[in-house]
Amino acid sequence: MKKNFKLYFGITLLFAVLSLIGSFLYLSEKDSLKKESILYITIAAQALPNENSSYELQRAAEHFSDLVLGWTLDPGFEFAKAQFNGRRQEKQNLLFTVDSPNLDDANELLDAIESRIESYNLAAQSNYLIANANISPIEIYINKPRIIFGAFLASLFLSGALIFLHDTFRKNRS
Repeated sequence: MKKNFKLYFGITLLFAVLSLIGSFLYLSEKDSLKKESILYITIAAQALPNENSSYELQRAAEHFSDLVLGWTLDPGFEFAKAQFNGRRQEKQNLLFTVDSPNLDDANELLDAIESRIESYNLAAQSNYLIANANISPIEIYINKPRIIFGAFLASLFLSGALIFLHDTFRKNRS
């Protein structure tokens, strides 16, 4: 290992410099402040004449919220204004992050979901609805120095692992 110290140090330095250059180039195109919209939806089921139990209605709304989330994953979903990501927060609550600072894009997503629920209700003769909808703008600060430092540490770890593997396999051959 002492013989190859200069080689190993050069490899480590090369990885560190390349990762720093790469992280600087990657982050130079990014704003340090990212603006998005959050759409929070609560799905509910209205009672039909043959349904009495509030527990059954809550469970039905919970399962229906999974169906609504599945609709948004469909490539044919009628909303293409901005990219969005949805997840189920709890039971019948859905949370969508819309990659747009414009609240109108989140409103259009809400309208698309509401229209899909209405067409589902007509086809399945059910009574689901959006009981609560809230749209909020958010700002996310991107910590550029932390990303650069993380890339630097990752490069040191990767170069150390590669040096260890090289040294280990070299000793096994001899």
